[in-house]
Amino acid sequence: GMFDPFTMSYAGWVFSIFNIPESMMPKVVSSSGDHFGVTVSELLGTPVPIQAVMADQSASVFGSGCYSEGTAKIPLGTGSFLDVVCRKPHASMNGLVPLVGWRIGEETIYLAEGCAHDTGQIIDWGKSCQLFEDYHQLSEISTSVPDSGGL
Repeated sequence: GMFDPFTMSYAGWVFSIFNIPESMMPKVVSSSGDHFGVTVSELLGTPVPIQAVMADQSASVFGSGCYSEGTAKIPLGTGSFLDVVCRKPHASMNGLVPLVGWRIGEETIYLAEGCAHDTGQIIDWGKSCQLFEDYHQLSEISTSVPDSGGL
C-alpha cells in the first residue's frame, strides 16, 4: 500500500514509481479526535462532530470488540479477510499484510491481514499459513467448535 506501518509514514517508493506527488496526500492523523470537522447543517439539521474515521476492515475488527492482541475477525464482503490484532506491525512471508488498524491517542493497534476472493483460496491460504496440515482436518476443526453463533 501507500502507507508503511513500519515507519508510520507514506511509502516514498510508491510515489516515485508512479510519479505521483506525495504532497497531494492527506496528513496522517489518529483515528479519533476533533480533527475531522463536522457535518453540514442541512444533512441532520445541525452540525454533528465527526469523531472517528476508519477503513472498512479496521472498523469491522474494532466494532466487533477485537481489541486484544491475538483476537481476530473474518469479515466477508467484497473480499474475504482474516484480520488478527497485533501490537506491532507483523512481517510475514505467508501472505499476511501488515496494516495499521487504528490509532487512538498514543496507542496504535496493528492488524495482520490475509485476503482471498473466494472460499477455495481461503482454504488453500489457511493451509499455506499452517493453520492445518491436511484438508480432511477441516471437518474435525469445524465440528470441534461448541457454538457457531448461528452460522
